[in-house]
Amino acid sequence: MTINKSISILSSKHNSFIESKRKLTESRINTNLEEIDPVFREYEYPVCSWPVLIEPDDVQSLEEMCLKIPKLLSQVPELYFKNDVSRIAQFYYDNNYMLAEFGMMCYQKKLATSSRLDLTRTSKGFKILEVNMGPSLGGFQVQSFEKVIRSLHNNLLQDNSNTYHCRNIQTSYFKFLVGEIVKQVSEIDKDSEVNIFVGMDMVGEDLTINTMNFFNNLWEGELNSIGLKGKAITGNLNDLEYVKGNILYKKNRIHAVTLLNSDLYLKPEVFRAYVLNNLYITSPIDIQMIEDKRNLAILRNLAEEEKFKDDENKLILDSIPYTEIVEDKNVFYKGKEVNLPQLLKNQKNNFVVKDATGSQGKNVFVGKFMSAKEWEEAISYAVKNTKYIVQEFCDSIDFIAPNFQNEWSKHKLIWGAFGFGDIYGGVWVRMSEVKTDVGVINSAKGAVEAIVLETGV
Repeated sequence: MTINKSISILSSKHNSFIESKRKLTESRINTNLEEIDPVFREYEYPVCSWPVLIEPDDVQSLEEMCLKIPKLLSQVPELYFKNDVSRIAQFYYDNNYMLAEFGMMCYQKKLATSSRLDLTRTSKGFKILEVNMGPSLGGFQVQSFEKVIRSLHNNLLQDNSNTYHCRNIQTSYFKFLVGEIVKQVSEIDKDSEVNIFVGMDMVGEDLTINTMNFFNNLWEGELNSIGLKGKAITGNLNDLEYVKGNILYKKNRIHAVTLLNSDLYLKPEVFRAYVLNNLYITSPIDIQMIEDKRNLAILRNLAEEEKFKDDENKLILDSIPYTEIVEDKNVFYKGKEVNLPQLLKNQKNNFVVKDATGSQGKNVFVGKFMSAKEWEEAISYAVKNTKYIVQEFCDSIDFIAPNFQNEWSKHKLIWGAFGFGDIYGGVWVRMSEVKTDVGVINSAKGAVEAIVLETGV
């Protein structure tokens, strides 16, 4: 089977993989295997048994966006809102002035953050659809299936020279996390025991144990690599104590807190320790401000006004599609001034409306896949809600990939690329078959996940 190399998920290596003597009969891996970490066995989403291969030029493009765009986005409160707490409270925090003050206290620390860019690859290159920030970034799980996927392909089993390289998202994140903690938290030296508290829902003893074992392996591994020791601890968040500026849990000094569930909350004194540089929090209050999708529209406007360096302005305008906050207002689109709601009604197939604070593909309206009546209702709802954005529809080019029946067919791809401060963490993919495409490609909406390997030059 010969296929145009530009449209296969296997890139120029398609024929080499397909013609291998080993016959791969299943297009999805079995995630309930002993070699898979217990916490990811019986993984809730399907995982492709074939890798996605990318060339060095693609890696360079993804790395540049992952390392630069989050830093540029973080400048929006300062450049656009002039750090005005009243304006920031109104825009990001539903007029909660006190929460905005806390957010700005965190923001002024100017700390690096972890992020995941969701992108589509169009005929004009990668386009950024949204930027997710904080610790709860899905996609890292697929790393735990690398060994199983490699075992299914002769090309990967015999890859002694690391021709097909997989960046380890998990270890990259922990390298970033430990590095930030050591840099930001006071009184850490070579004799310190550096502890992190992991907040999670009480989901059953077995899952809690498996989660903590997984977390501790990565945590202790990174600490040991730089000559430190410590452990990850979990329990009831309410049992965290504020003592002389520090946070303790059962007499153990806690240097960092991370929350695995977005509906968990920290006591005010925990944030007090954070402000005093005695604690690192992976999801401080300013994350709510920085990851708001309306910032993409503001960032484009700032780039159009040339508020950044020339190369940064170009990167923003090239990589972020036309984006506006949905309001009943006039905008400039392709050089013409038009009423935004009217523009959306007239060009239904060219736009996507989405919740600026949503996730997992919820409250995303793709005009191309809606009736005129449904689309007008979505526009009306977004205008009244005020926390919606509209983006120009960026259609993924078609990639040939195996469907559930292990037949190679056209798919649309969404790429999730990770940036951890100055560390590019790699990328993973979600795929949806074209014949069942509804415009929203998300694991929670039925897409299949795939690991990504970088090919040599």
